[in-house]
Amino acid sequence: MHTAPETRKTFSIFICVGVCVAFFQYVTFYVLFQEFKNTYLVSSSISFCLTVMVSYFLQRHVTFATVRKREHTLHNGLRFLFFTLNSLFGLVLNGLIMFIGVDVFQNSAYITQVCSMGGLAFYNFFVYRLLFT
Repeated sequence: MHTAPETRKTFSIFICVGVCVAFFQYVTFYVLFQEFKNTYLVSSSISFCLTVMVSYFLQRHVTFATVRKREHTLHNGLRFLFFTLNSLFGLVLNGLIMFIGVDVFQNSAYITQVCSMGGLAFYNFFVYRLLFT
């Protein structure tokens, strides 16, 4: 059972790690798109794949390292598979939120992206907590 102070501390670490991971993804995308002149889809796909690996490592070894209290029955490879599938679900959900927010409701893409990131961060925290603790 997770206590409220433990959950708040872990969530704070999760947000800090998430900001670092988001920065890594943006920089990777920018370099691939602007400097290497890849298409935005190729750049986005490669940066996404690299970010999933970095995020998995950081979430497992930084965010949830202090709250792991029992040995996992999941093999690390299977845990990474679930993490990746959840990330792909998040990517699809983000695209759907962006489409609805921007194309259907005519909102700013920047505001819609921030709202999507906030909602997905909250959702991912609880999924990752189940996966890593």
